[in-house]
Amino acid sequence: TISKPVVEAIKKAMQVSKQKRPGCISDFLEILHSPSTNEPEPPEKPNVADETEIIVVSEDKSHTGEQGEKKTNGTDVPQNDAEVANKYRQTAQGNAEAQFCLGCCYYNGEGVPQNYTEAAKWYCKAAEQGNADAQFCLGWCYYNGEGVPQNYTMAVEWYRQAAEQGHAHAQFQLGECYYNGLGVPKNYTMAIEWYHKAAEQGNIQAQYHLGKCYDNGYGILQNYTEAAKWYRKAAEQGYASAQLNLGECYYYGYGVHQDKTEAAKWYRKAAEQGYAKAQCKLGWCYENGCGVPKNNVEAVKWYNKASQQGY
Repeated sequence: TISKPVVEAIKKAMQVSKQKRPGCISDFLEILHSPSTNEPEPPEKPNVADETEIIVVSEDKSHTGEQGEKKTNGTDVPQNDAEVANKYRQTAQGNAEAQFCLGCCYYNGEGVPQNYTEAAKWYCKAAEQGNADAQFCLGWCYYNGEGVPQNYTMAVEWYRQAAEQGHAHAQFQLGECYYNGLGVPKNYTMAIEWYHKAAEQGNIQAQYHLGKCYDNGYGILQNYTEAAKWYRKAAEQGYASAQLNLGECYYYGYGVHQDKTEAAKWYRKAAEQGYAKAQCKLGWCYENGCGVPKNNVEAVKWYNKASQQGY
């Protein structure tokens, strides 16, 4: 599952000029992997088909005045945010970008009280004019039932319109719908087609999921070399799940030359992000001197980090 895609992005975007506003609203998301609960064991061949993941947005950074005090207009809404939202409203008539931004203001409660229904209304106005970001966000609202009744078919319709314009995040979400059979019949081949489009644009989630498909042979011929290639692309962007799986590829020599030192390196990168399974793997490496010098103190340290998360 994926967390709300626009919360932090638009807050950041509102701090810069209109000309500099991001076209892809998920650029500010940080990606982590949900903890597992398996008992400690030596590394095994990657098997990620049933793993889940979450995306965590960074902490709320409220707008402040020159002295660091939040300015309000008497309604607990920062005055500068309210002014920005009002400017969007004044220019929203027929202006798709302003309509989209006003929808984001309502979605996040920036300058106006948070109201998903109003957000969806303004997203719809912009989406109907062909704004790809708005089409993606409206699809998101339908997918999650935020401001509109949950409707996967409608979500797919709007994701598709944005995806066909080259919107990478919509392409990934459309792939997810095909992968899980939500709003469309389950179809791994179509899922891979859309994952691939998004992955080629650098979408970190799509790269990871495309690696999973190659790893497990879902909708495509199993190919560990391709799996490792796409895991690497996501891993190099800091995706903890991909870092772990790339480590597994190196540990077993799947799609790459076997190299347990490299395996431990990638386990560490994921472990340092707080991924419990990677922490346990790294602890095992230290316990057994696999890819790193044997060190029971380090082993205990990493096992403890994993156990503190319930692993």
